[in-house]
Formats: sequence, C-alpha cells, structure tokens
Amino acid sequence: MKSSKFTFRALLLAAICITIMGHSLTAQELADKEGKIRKKVFIFTYSEEITAAQIDSVKADFLSLPALVDGMISAEWGKDSENNQKHCLILTFTSDEAHERYANHPIHQGLGPKFGHLFAGAEMVIADFWTEP
Repeated sequence: MKSSKFTFRALLLAAICITIMGHSLTAQELADKEGKIRKKVFIFTYSEEITAAQIDSVKADFLSLPALVDGMISAEWGKDSENNQKHCLILTFTSDEAHERYANHPIHQGLGPKFGHLFAGAEMVIADFWTEP
C-alpha cells in the first residue's frame, strides 16, 4: 500500500511541477509580447479562372473586418508586382484575444463557405508573428 501512495504522490508532484513550469512559460511568452503587435500574413495565388469581381469580393470582406473586430488594427491587401495571380493579405492585431475575436467573427467564419472554392488547389503560405509597432 505504501508503494501506491508513494507513486500517487510522485505523480501528483510531477503534475504540479509541470503545471507551474507551464505557467512560467506562459508568463514569459506574455512578457515577450508586451508592447508588440501580432501580424498574420497570407501569400496566395488564385487560378486564372477566378474573376476580378470574385477577388474584389474576398478583398472587401477582409478589409471590412478591422472596423468590426475590437483589437484588429488593420487589414492590408496587395498584388505581387511581378505576378498578377499572387496576392498578399496582412492582418494586424493588438493581442491574441483580438486575433481570437477575428477568428470567431461571423464574417471570418463565413469566408470559408463563401470563398473556399476559390482557393481549392491554390498555393498559400501563412506566417503569424509578433513585431514592434
């Protein structure tokens, strides 16, 4: 019986240590983000079958989000100067919470069903990072 109590206590102590270490890492991560902004960059290509009107519709929905999502600073859209099929979208947030509000916003949630077919087979790169404002 003593053996199982010892094992349970050891496991409990290990769990407590892991939890404390996890909170320390979270606190350090938060300290690393202080005074910074979160950027999310999408670089993607459309197929040649996509119309300018469809691209404009996707662009309009993304560009409308900063006015609707608290903590979303901006949405920028551009086209590669050497490749008309390649586009870039840069979203800027004040915090992880603002990013979460964006991710859960009805307009963002509706983008997949509305435009997902336009990205089928498309090449896309996504980068998410913290930077100085």
